[in-house]
Amino acid sequence: MEPEEAERFLKAAAEGPYHALFFIALRSGIREREILALRWQDIDFRKNLIHVSRRWYHNKFDLPKGNRTRYVDMSQQLKAVLQFETVREEVELLFPGPNGQPIGASSFTKNWFKPTLKKAGLSGFTIHDLRHTFGSLLLVLCPINKWQ
Repeated sequence: MEPEEAERFLKAAAEGPYHALFFIALRSGIREREILALRWQDIDFRKNLIHVSRRWYHNKFDLPKGNRTRYVDMSQQLKAVLQFETVREEVELLFPGPNGQPIGASSFTKNWFKPTLKKAGLSGFTIHDLRHTFGSLLLVLCPINKWQ
């Protein structure tokens, strides 16, 4: 997505229950199945880190892709969005489905991602494109030549 499209998408998502999930995807680059498996204990607000240690794959928890856990930086903007979310003691997952398990990826795409795209006036994107958009936005904000 172009930066303006990403902003339009987040604005459309702001009115729905999964704004924070879409925000994580666009502002951290974490994979969809890893986001669906995130627990509140994985969020370190003090150190501004997200611990990615599992994914929801074939209706069970599994190691992340590549079989290794990692820490992902959390921007101040993402931190504010997550802190705004209601943390309930009895809820372990950030984004539980109706049965308390993570939301299925195909169900999430059909029921939440595609309608949010449509509401934003966008088409032709997959949820994985949010991960790629994150990487592209990083290059725009921090060009590689600045790192040399």
